[in-house]
Amino acid sequence: MYNKQKVKEIVINYLITDVCDYHCKHCFTDIDFDGKPNYMGHSVEDHCNLIKRLYDFFQPDNPNNPLGNRLDYSQIRLNVTGGEPLLVPNIDLIFAFASKIGFNPSIITNANNLSEDMVLRIGPHLRQLGISLYACTRESQIEFGAVTRHNKYASLDNVRERVAMIRKVNPNIRVKINTIITKFNYNDDFTQIIEDLNPEKWTLIKPLEFYNREMGVSFEDFNAFTDRYKEKFKHCLTIELGDSFVEAFIMVLPDGRFFSCEVTDDTGNNTYSQKFDDIGMEKAFYEVFVNYRKYQDHLYIM
Repeated sequence: MYNKQKVKEIVINYLITDVCDYHCKHCFTDIDFDGKPNYMGHSVEDHCNLIKRLYDFFQPDNPNNPLGNRLDYSQIRLNVTGGEPLLVPNIDLIFAFASKIGFNPSIITNANNLSEDMVLRIGPHLRQLGISLYACTRESQIEFGAVTRHNKYASLDNVRERVAMIRKVNPNIRVKINTIITKFNYNDDFTQIIEDLNPEKWTLIKPLEFYNREMGVSFEDFNAFTDRYKEKFKHCLTIELGDSFVEAFIMVLPDGRFFSCEVTDDTGNNTYSQKFDDIGMEKAFYEVFVNYRKYQDHLYIM
């Protein structure tokens, strides 16, 4: 029996697809997906059925819930990630369903497909909009790989417009910005865009070196970068080293499996559970490793 820690909500990360229109050089979906499909073949009904199972399983009063005896919570957030989630057909229906059954839905997107129509469709259902913002110049954006094959991307002006619009559609939405720091954007000045977006959270991340050693920055340079913003954005700024993310998330794939990233001998590997349909969700959960302390510490960052 554990001493329960009180938290506002827990977060379940749902990797709805590993397809993306960008080709970011740091992205783990390009590293090891074990030859698995890209998960674009699942219907809205498939996603909704799995989401309902997850919601029921992680209810605090479910005796089979592995978090039930560790954390005291009343809300559950479904954080939809990718890949690029906005490429999934009828994603708005999936968010609407998740919200209807009781989840607090959120998304992490590169914003390239966050059109005005998409804002109107998904905005009312979201608790949080997370945007991956990696550069402030076109040159940095292209070097980073955060562009389509035709070098198109969400401009800073487009991001400003969409964030302003989604706040009008949903005044209660939270905005979170994620920025991976590499040699490609180290000299970019993010001051103006962060002032304009005024996010509730801005997370600066030093990626794990084995994802792409050629693009990394030293700890000294990373600290120098973060020091430029610590005072001005202390109300929203969080700083993360890549290894702090390892084993710190509960992650689910659309084919009904848990997975996690584990580090061994300076390499990273995705570890997958068997399918829920084959062994049940509880047994599948224990087939991947979650560091509960890290998980709890990251709840305020996610």
